[in-house]
Amino acid sequence: MSTSTPATADGLRPPRYPTENITLERTPEKDEETIRVVKAVYEVFMRNRRRRQSKMEAREDRTANDNVDDPEKTTVQEGTQAIPNKHERLETTDGLSESGISLKSMYDGTGRWPKNWPRKNKAAQRKKVDPMSGATQYSYTNIGFPRDKSLTLEDFEDETHIDIEEPSIIQLRNDIVNIKTKPAKEIADDGTVHTETKYGRTIEMFRVNGRTVTKAIFKDADVYGKKTKAYTDLRISKEFEKEINKKMGVKPPLEIEHWVATRVLLSVGGQIGGATDDYWRKTRDLAQQHLFLDENLEAKTREEINSGSLVANDPTFATLLDIVKKCLSRSSFNPYHQAQRDDVALSQKMFHIVQTDIFIALDGTGVVIAFVFSDSFRTLLTKSIEKKVAQSLETYSTLQPVPLPDMTRHGLHWVDWLIRRPDLDFRNPENDPRKAKSGVYHIGGRCSTGDPQGARKPVPSKDLVARVVEDEFGHVAEQMANLQFSAFGACTEVVRFFFGLLDPRLLDEYVRVANEIGRQRCAFFETRRKDDPFVMRAALINLMTNEHKDQGDWHYGFAGLVSVGEFQGGDLLLRELGLRIVSPSGCVQLIRGRELRHSITRWSGRRFVVVNVTHEPVRRYALRKLGEDVPSSTVTTQSCLEANLEDELPEPDESDDERHRIPERHIEDSESPWSGSGSSGARSAGEVKKQPLKRERGKKASKQRNSSTSDADTEGSLEELARIKVKKKKGLD
Repeated sequence: MSTSTPATADGLRPPRYPTENITLERTPEKDEETIRVVKAVYEVFMRNRRRRQSKMEAREDRTANDNVDDPEKTTVQEGTQAIPNKHERLETTDGLSESGISLKSMYDGTGRWPKNWPRKNKAAQRKKVDPMSGATQYSYTNIGFPRDKSLTLEDFEDETHIDIEEPSIIQLRNDIVNIKTKPAKEIADDGTVHTETKYGRTIEMFRVNGRTVTKAIFKDADVYGKKTKAYTDLRISKEFEKEINKKMGVKPPLEIEHWVATRVLLSVGGQIGGATDDYWRKTRDLAQQHLFLDENLEAKTREEINSGSLVANDPTFATLLDIVKKCLSRSSFNPYHQAQRDDVALSQKMFHIVQTDIFIALDGTGVVIAFVFSDSFRTLLTKSIEKKVAQSLETYSTLQPVPLPDMTRHGLHWVDWLIRRPDLDFRNPENDPRKAKSGVYHIGGRCSTGDPQGARKPVPSKDLVARVVEDEFGHVAEQMANLQFSAFGACTEVVRFFFGLLDPRLLDEYVRVANEIGRQRCAFFETRRKDDPFVMRAALINLMTNEHKDQGDWHYGFAGLVSVGEFQGGDLLLRELGLRIVSPSGCVQLIRGRELRHSITRWSGRRFVVVNVTHEPVRRYALRKLGEDVPSSTVTTQSCLEANLEDELPEPDESDDERHRIPERHIEDSESPWSGSGSSGARSAGEVKKQPLKRERGKKASKQRNSSTSDADTEGSLEELARIKVKKKKGLD
């Protein structure tokens, strides 16, 4: 059986991760193939685990100054997806190119969609261009119009600078600092403060110079983890989950996931895709998807387990189940079950709703956990700039095809979103292809997969260079420059303003790291002429954000989010804090994205979000180049158990060749081929020259998949487990 969707009659294939059929039917041929493939994957998986444990033992015996020895020569095997040698490489390409799940199509029920644009000639078919000027759609994107020269972005960079000498801005700066550091009664207008206390959470509501303020203090929280307490361990979080448990059951246990995962492997002949750890993450995710779609599957599986007949009478199943148990030995976060729990909490009005001008959440020592300012553009710049940012994102996402979100872990969420919002589905022939789009760009610098320690030089993201249409590179690159310095620059400006008030020392660290990455000429990521704090931007185009942690972000750092557009809804949900913060267009959010789970409520309209981050591996690379000590890998308990979530998604390649479309299976050399003058001319800590992006002609973009944000955290979790084992072993000795 093959789950690959055949090409349509006109030669176009659907997106890279369509929701295609996968059944739980078995055949003798599949059984034989499954055992062969899974045993091979298992051998590599265990070999890599032993390597990691050996490295952890060696690290335990070194001094702190010898933790990193010649980092430029660090091998890829240090990462979560170790690269097998030529005798070890697993190319699970026979029969199945991708794994999907059975879902009903919104259109003709075939898993494909009608293509109602007549092709004028064969050349147009080969180029995937329809009669409308410049229309292009790849297997991994929505529809774009990169050859339409009328699609241009306004250059309004000169209007994106905050006048910090403005009296109202000075007053706001003082107010933010006072709200963070002083008791509410000392600064509240008329000294009036309304206080609510519940399960270790104190919420204070008051006004400061006419603005409404909500201040939440979590006495048992610790941002920097000195108490080794994650946010899910807070009393308010535990009580919140208890209330949800009363409304619905807990997630399917690990034993059930093992059985369903075994059936999934047998049904597809072991052809899941991915190397080593990624293979097993995908297997678990498919099992969780099946349990989500079939509400009776858990009960049926429980009956099979209790009867014991399947294991006793089916040696193939028993052998495979034993391997699955060893490779998926720990419980993991279930995003599909959690989405249901969030819906229950919303419907039962369990979240404390915050609707205020300024929101701030602090831990027990006064360190900021999260911050929201509801109307940043009107206050710091102008409302007109906010509208220009939204229009720039609208125009650029029409010009350059928007990549689809990675379906490996988010397919069900994305499909559910398009069912609710069919106007955003470019496959629907009733929609305007210039408006029907939902996806995400990643623009900036990041480390490669398998390099969570930042041992090698960061590379530019594919949306920054490789995916720009080659024959129209000049036009698209020019518009991207306007996007970066105008739209992204305005977002950076307002985020940086609040960042500096909430944690100035941390902001200085961000700027120092970004300046060093700029000097190393890693990627053309800057959106400000000087002291840009962030190395990566994600631009979410009409996308629904389900609960997750950004596992690859700066450890204990901030993610700065700016939402613009014309929409209703999209409130920020911080489930572990029991909060729902109303977040209208123009609001700024600063959250500890790596450690704190976050999501949003459903929304209507058109919504664009710019996410400003720097990844932890990039930070580590910069610290080494600066000659400074690199912090040891530390992860919370939750990130060890729940390493399969991500916001910054793995980036699919544009090639239709299976080796390129699914690079998780074929990890190659990580050296970046891009060394164009677009970033080389101004890579100092000072001014950045404004110019279009360039790359050398005749050189192909790297085929290696850039880092997923979950990879770094997964590696950290495996290192942590190995460290525990080493300590136990030494204790016995």
